[in-house]
Amino acid sequence: MKTKNIEIRRITFSKFEFNTHNTGEVEEDGRASINLNFPDREEGQENQLILIKMEISYPDSQYRVIADIDARYSVLASDLPEDISQDDEFQQALITPMIEKFRLYVGMFSEGAYGAVLIPNLNFNQD
Repeated sequence: MKTKNIEIRRITFSKFEFNTHNTGEVEEDGRASINLNFPDREEGQENQLILIKMEISYPDSQYRVIADIDARYSVLASDLPEDISQDDEFQQALITPMIEKFRLYVGMFSEGAYGAVLIPNLNFNQD
C-alpha cells in the first residue's frame, strides 16, 4: 500500500434492520456487496474522493441484520494505488472502518435482546 493517509469524511447507514428470531438454525450464509465510485476531480484538486456503498446481510440463529452503509473517503490522488483491485491492504483500509461501525451498531441493537452480540470479524472473499 502506497499511502496510510486516508481521510474518513463520513460513514452513515442508509438502512439498518435488526430482527430477532429463535429458529436455532442458520438457513443462509451472510452476504456483502461493495461498490466503489471515484467522482471526477476538478482541475488542480489534489484529493480524490472515494464513495463506497456496502450492502450487508448477516444471519444468525437468534437474529438477522440487513444494512446499507455509505462512506466517503478522501485520498491524495498521487497516493492512490495504480490498481485498487490488486491492493488488498488499501481495500482493507477502506472497508475496516465501515465494518467496525456495523459491528458497533449490531452490538448496541442486540444488547436488550440477548446481551451484546459480538459478531466475528468479517472477511470478504473476491467472489
